Amino acid sequence: MLISEKLLAFVWQYRLFKATNLHTTKGDTLQILHSGREQTDAGPDFFDARINLNGTLWAGCVEIHVKSSDWLRHRHQHDPAYQNVILHVVYEHDLAENSENVFLNNLPVLELKPLLNATLIARYNTLKEQKDFVPCAAFLTETTSLDWQIFTDKLIVARLEDKAMQISQTLADTQQDWEKVFWLKLGAAMGAKVNAPAFEMLCRITPLEIVRKIADDLPSLEALLLGQAGFLEKNYEDAYFQQLQQTYRHLQERFQLQPMNNAMWKFLRMRPANFPSIRIAQFAALWHREPQLLQTVLACQNLSELQSCFQVAASDYWNTHYLPDKLSKNTVKTLGNDMLHSLLINTLVPFIFIYGKYQYKNQYEDLAFSLLEEIPPEHNRIVAQWKQWQQIPTKNAQHTQALLHLYKHYCAEFRCLSCNIGYKLLKQSEL
Repeated sequence: MLISEKLLAFVWQYRLFKATNLHTTKGDTLQILHSGREQTDAGPDFFDARINLNGTLWAGCVEIHVKSSDWLRHRHQHDPAYQNVILHVVYEHDLAENSENVFLNNLPVLELKPLLNATLIARYNTLKEQKDFVPCAAFLTETTSLDWQIFTDKLIVARLEDKAMQISQTLADTQQDWEKVFWLKLGAAMGAKVNAPAFEMLCRITPLEIVRKIADDLPSLEALLLGQAGFLEKNYEDAYFQQLQQTYRHLQERFQLQPMNNAMWKFLRMRPANFPSIRIAQFAALWHREPQLLQTVLACQNLSELQSCFQVAASDYWNTHYLPDKLSKNTVKTLGNDMLHSLLINTLVPFIFIYGKYQYKNQYEDLAFSLLEEIPPEHNRIVAQWKQWQQIPTKNAQHTQALLHLYKHYCAEFRCLSCNIGYKLLKQSEL
């Protein structure tokens, strides 16, 4: 039967053992008043613990080991940080008295081996050995809709804060320039996963101030972005692109611009509607219509208003083209629902959320949550797997974002001991 320190720490923290009529390995009576708080830095596993030992109150740290001899193996006897440990909690006590270490000889030891429920340990090992979609797949029928509702609320906050952290880093890099950060993050989102780096590079080498100066002239704005993207460096037969090249050369000279290497852009195995050329043209149309786009977004009060800001189409030329010099079936190139929902979920909602936190405006944080409740659920491989269990909610983007966060940060990393669902399943096994 495999035992780990992580499992023992979990058992200690939540007292998942017979915690009445306790005695140390020396026969002293022991009462646990407070398990302590888990240490996230170096040092003993728990601090601020309180115990009653033979009628005397002790306060300090608790150290967890599989075997008591691990204290010596980890060389804690040479670390002053462990001198305030008041209780050594182990699975198995295998350490004889050592005359050279008075502190360790006098340190109370609680052996958990006879106090643990074998079913709990067996279930934990089953989780570790599972090869299913998630470790607890075989036990999820024991969970309820209420379990998931409570955990989803926690997960979605973590998901938004995780995405907000990335925005926060860019804010620090730009000296809190919200407009520039929005320009960069929205650009990266337009590139989706494949072309996000290239799109962000395009936005970094194209100042937003220039975009706004020429925003009222769509052909000029399109020329600026396509030119900076490196798509106007070759010769074209198409008169429209020849005109874009002339406009870009003028803008280059006027603003001292240098294009990026267009080899960064990826077209292979991509639907034509997602080609970088189309996304750049749509991006130009978006800023042409809303030069103060961030302010427009922040003024929105619901999903309908926010969606209307992004209901744009590429210029007429692209109705018959996906690539320059190549005719295609006549189709208006609008942002599709999937792309729009992706922008909302991955960029706009997190941006609104972190803006509210930084500006101490709770209405934006509330709006972020309500938007996710209104946005339809995502459809991908991971969400499809979660749908096997009817009690797990997948009705909107708030649910699916929470489940994606759960899978990435808990299930895939086997963090069952930090998971609300994992805790419930292990606790139930104790009953």
